[in-house]
Amino acid sequence: MVRRKTIMAKEAAAKIVEADKDITAAKKILVESAASLKKSTANCAAQKTDFKTLSEDKEKEIKGLTKAVGLIQKVKMPAKKSLLQHMQKE
Repeated sequence: MVRRKTIMAKEAAAKIVEADKDITAAKKILVESAASLKKSTANCAAQKTDFKTLSEDKEKEIKGLTKAVGLIQKVKMPAKKSLLQHMQKE
C-alpha cells in the first residue's frame, strides 16, 4: 500500500510540474497575444486614418473630373472634316 501511495505521489508531483510548465507557457502566450493585439490595434487606427485621407482625395479627384467633363461637353467642337476634304483644300 505504501508503495502504491509513493507511486501516486510521484505521479501527482510530475503532473504538478507539467501543469506549472503549461501555466508558464500560457502566460507567455497571453503576454505575446496582448502585445500583438496592441500592435494590430495601432496599425488598424493608422490604416483607418490613411483610408479616410485617401477617400477624401479620391472624392476631390472625382469632383474635378466631373467638372472637367462638364466643361468639355459645353465646348462646341468644330465639325470634323474628312481627310479627303482637308487634302482637297491644300
